[in-house]
Amino acid sequence: IFILMTETNPNQINRDIKTFSFLEFPLFIILFAIMVYGFADFFRNGPSVVTVWRDNSVVATYPLDQTKTIHFDGPSDGLTVAIADNRVRISDSHCPRKLCMLQGSVGSNGQLVCVPNHIVVTVTSGSSSKKDDVDARTR
Repeated sequence: IFILMTETNPNQINRDIKTFSFLEFPLFIILFAIMVYGFADFFRNGPSVVTVWRDNSVVATYPLDQTKTIHFDGPSDGLTVAIADNRVRISDSHCPRKLCMLQGSVGSNGQLVCVPNHIVVTVTSGSSSKKDDVDARTR
């Protein structure tokens, strides 16, 4: 309830009280519920996780919120992964064309691939990194 005071006359104050109309109140409740759900979903997901895969096996897992530089061996003398500022990138690679370095950095739910070194770097949110989560189901 909002009170709009234009004059000091007590009789005038009662007429200037604005209440929510029939359509404004449900709209306000719906917007509030969407906002609460968004905040709850943000905090439920947890921190993002960087997972490094080589030949379809997990090599290492790191939280995305720490600063770290790691070297991984591979068939083309390996590569270096840098985690900083909640982003991950391939900072150095000894593969011939260095296309993996041109992919840039990933901050949330993405992946970087170095084919000559057989390495895939994925970033997932905390809840989607669980193995029992279902992405889709078909019949």
